[in-house]
Amino acid sequence: MKPDYDDYLRLKENCEANGINFKYVTVDLQFDEYPLPPLFFTKINGAIINQDKTDALITIDVDELIDGYYYNSCTCTLEDGDKLGDFLSCLPYGVINKTIPGIGATTLELNSDRNSIIVVPTKSLAYYKYLRTEEEKGEYSCMYIGSPFGEITSDITQKDIKKYLELDNGKKKKFLVVADSLPKVLKAIGSKNFDNYFLMIDEIDTLQTDNCYRPSLEDVIDYYTLFKEENRAVVSATIRPFTHPEILKDTILTTKYKNNPPRNIQLTHTNNEDLCTIVTIFEMMDKNPFDKIVIAYNSLDGILVCIELFLKLSEGINGIRDNIGILCGEASKEKAGDYYIEINADRTLPKQFVFMTCAYFVGVDIEEPYHSVAVSTFNQPFTLLSTNRLAQIVGRCRVGALSETVIYTTKRIEVKEKFNDFKEKILKKAEVFTKAIQAFKDVLVQAPELAEAEVNFNEIINYFAYEKVNNDYPVKLLRANINNEIVPSYFNIDALLERWYLHHSLYYERSILEKELKKQNHLIRRNDYYHDYLEEQKDILASVKKEFKQDKLDESLLDAKTKLMEWDKITSAQIKTDELYHLIKSSSKQLKKFYERFKKFYPYFETEYLVDLLIEHHNDDERKYKTFNNSLVFWALDEKHPFKILVIEKFGYKHEVGNLEAGKPLNISTDDNLRTMKIIFDSFFQGYAIKEKVQKELLKCFFKRSRTKKYFKVIGLNPMEFAEPKTKIHESVQARELIKLFELQ
Repeated sequence: MKPDYDDYLRLKENCEANGINFKYVTVDLQFDEYPLPPLFFTKINGAIINQDKTDALITIDVDELIDGYYYNSCTCTLEDGDKLGDFLSCLPYGVINKTIPGIGATTLELNSDRNSIIVVPTKSLAYYKYLRTEEEKGEYSCMYIGSPFGEITSDITQKDIKKYLELDNGKKKKFLVVADSLPKVLKAIGSKNFDNYFLMIDEIDTLQTDNCYRPSLEDVIDYYTLFKEENRAVVSATIRPFTHPEILKDTILTTKYKNNPPRNIQLTHTNNEDLCTIVTIFEMMDKNPFDKIVIAYNSLDGILVCIELFLKLSEGINGIRDNIGILCGEASKEKAGDYYIEINADRTLPKQFVFMTCAYFVGVDIEEPYHSVAVSTFNQPFTLLSTNRLAQIVGRCRVGALSETVIYTTKRIEVKEKFNDFKEKILKKAEVFTKAIQAFKDVLVQAPELAEAEVNFNEIINYFAYEKVNNDYPVKLLRANINNEIVPSYFNIDALLERWYLHHSLYYERSILEKELKKQNHLIRRNDYYHDYLEEQKDILASVKKEFKQDKLDESLLDAKTKLMEWDKITSAQIKTDELYHLIKSSSKQLKKFYERFKKFYPYFETEYLVDLLIEHHNDDERKYKTFNNSLVFWALDEKHPFKILVIEKFGYKHEVGNLEAGKPLNISTDDNLRTMKIIFDSFFQGYAIKEKVQKELLKCFFKRSRTKKYFKVIGLNPMEFAEPKTKIHESVQARELIKLFELQ
């Protein structure tokens, strides 16, 4: 169906309203009744078009025109090999789907004649773009905003930003900002000055994916909506579908080449991805022993397994260990250990064999040739790689990769619901839960006496506001926006939808990935590899898994600390009790133990102090933890408690109330120790069978001491030097309650 002349008039009117200027009518909109010359654009979404690019072409999506009578998407076909800066004066506003990595969207905006805030997902990406800009355009051409990285060794302050803003060097202000640091920049600029800046969010698809693990990333879109439509853009070479209503309003501008060069990809389907990776490296070394190889594997545990296996199988080859490096985020630096590296200042690789996690999948330019290997596996939710991710990975090599290999596993997972049904379900669930919370807030206006119930109500909603694909980690459907309002987490929903596609479509069976890449006109070679796990590999895997479990526990304990710090703010005693009960009941075995220990001691110590103590001692063996527990109980006892008085007096330790360290040092023999402890326990804990061995061990929990061969010298109380309790265990607590606090088995 061809549009009629009225369609053309609507198109013309709406295009001009969106910043597109007309001279003639486009070849893509020929009209039977009104044949006119081709349309020639001079401007698109605020960007002036280079009129010398006669082979380039801009086309409007006719389907969008017919369905809605408005311009909402268009395609710019660039001259082959051109950068965006060859065609446009600045970055257009809207959703910019570059489709081609490395065509200079960020460079275009940095060179534009306006003030810019360019937001990127990672420190490494912001930092390396900052270095290149300063190198090419001179000092103070832009400003890096993020936590310390590389040569930037201290935090960027508001004072630093304002100093840069006040700098009069004839250059436009250009900020390269890590997503988490955007509020800092906006505060310094001031909302009244937003109209003087263009906000560009780069690698938007990475924010969509990573928001599951860094929930603050979606705050960027809250700030995005504060800018006028013509003052903002989201950009990626691998744009994914959006569900966020604000982004859906924006114009989509797609750029492409008339003849996009195909990639030559070796696909290797395997049942043993780690061994397959090492075999692939050996094959490359055999052909070209000095070539560099980069392995993209979004699992530090998987990388460490590969490295140990590589070292094991390459015994006898000199210098292998010293030639291995890991590019990863700073949060993983400690775990990467001696293998942690950063890209050289000239954007080359410091090692021959380089493994990299997703922190380096986007935006980082590597200016030397290497073999690119990508590993996609079901090990973790984040280790499956979309075709977009594969394009990003090989796109890091700016001079052209020597080869591209994709190693992947597949799994036939039963599909419980179709994609569109799953999408509709989670969108509706998020919307309904958001409305429920808002409705309860409205109720509070009419019935403020229910205010204490709000915490419980929100907690109940949050408990159910999760969704997952198969048995992967659940993903939260709600979030608190920058105004602390509960709203749907559209980025998490986008991530869930991609996860569904990866599990149930792209990696469902061996042939699907190949078909998808061939649809994109890439050249595919197959070299599948199947091998049972080696015994050495099993041992390495078991060792790394043990470390992985500990890392996950440490992460869970930090999350528990966050929850307890929020719990501490609750003012209602009953709600506090109920909430702590819920945390205990709904937690895993290890966390349940942690929360139960907290429950025992929280009345007596400040929350943050106690949580830190319990985290520090969580991994103690049973004997060591008992010593910690019993020391804490005895120190928390009121000075007037009968048991404390009895212990101190029986050991002849003179003291004053409130000053327990006023007595003089005593020498006590082992035999005296046992006899005295028996007297104390027989007196206070009548009817409770407590072994002599336990009684003996308790003395070191009660007193500071220095040991000689036959004696130990009592030199004070509080042997583990705990902080002063906020409340003491009351003197009225009887033996039957006290024995529950002590560990006496």
